[in-house]
Order: sequence, then structure tokens, then C-alpha cells
Amino acid sequence: MYWANGGEDPKIERADLDGSNRRTVVRNVTRPTGLTIDFSLGLIFWVDAENKVIECANLDGTNRRTVVTELPKPFALTQYKDFIYWADWKLSSIYRAKKSNGMDRTQIKGNIEFIMDILVFHSSRQEGLYIQQFCVSLTKGLFSQSGQNLELP
Repeated sequence: MYWANGGEDPKIERADLDGSNRRTVVRNVTRPTGLTIDFSLGLIFWVDAENKVIECANLDGTNRRTVVTELPKPFALTQYKDFIYWADWKLSSIYRAKKSNGMDRTQIKGNIEFIMDILVFHSSRQEGLYIQQFCVSLTKGLFSQSGQNLELP
């Protein structure tokens, strides 16, 4: 699991689902307010509300880069297919842009007050190498990587 820690030492962290193996993935963020993961590309995206940007990095925090800049007041964030979607509190709107380069910025919906979160639910969001490894690890060998059910002893 991943989370944004916006306390005295803001950072993005991760841990196993039982809380073990906690570690910092990204440092030097000012006010992280939204996270989303692209399992197919192995990327984590986040909003830094103070710096008014959306950034991304590999799931281990390497290859960090800025994707979208000059956002009035970004808050929540999600991704789907080739796009990232975010809520902007100042503009009371939801926007999207290409997640590869931040281009083709488009307003999706306006006149929405105080958007606290934005999510996309679709089976394709659960595809990719990282989610397969996660499921195998989570079940502790109850399922093979091909998805075959394995009998308990």
C-alpha cells in the first residue's frame, strides 16, 4: 500500500498490507494531497498542492518527473488509460491531461464544490505485472501466477 504523509516531514511512503516493510518512496514533497498508481506502467502519480504540480515516479521512487504544472489548486487525483484526472478546488472542476506528458489539458466537468476525491473503477486498472505479483504475494501461494487455484495442505 502507498500513502501520502503530509505531516512535519511530508513524503510518500509504502508498506506491505500487514504494515511491515514500511519505507519512504518519495521525499522533497511539500503538500501531497492525492495519489494514484498505474500498475501497467509501474508508476505512482501524486499531487503536490503547495507547488501546484502533478508528479510521477517509478513505484520505488526512481525516475521522478513533473507531469503537469501551473495548476491553480489541485487536490485529488486518479488515472485511467492514457490520462490522469484531477480535481481543482480553485476552479471547482475536474480536468484531465495525458499522463505521459501533461498535454491536451481538458476540463471534464465544472461547477463542483469541494471535491475530496476522484476515482475510476474499471477492471483494466487491475492489469499489469505489478498487480499479478501483488496478488501472488498477498495470497502467500494459494494461487499460481497463472491464476490456477492451489489446494491447501
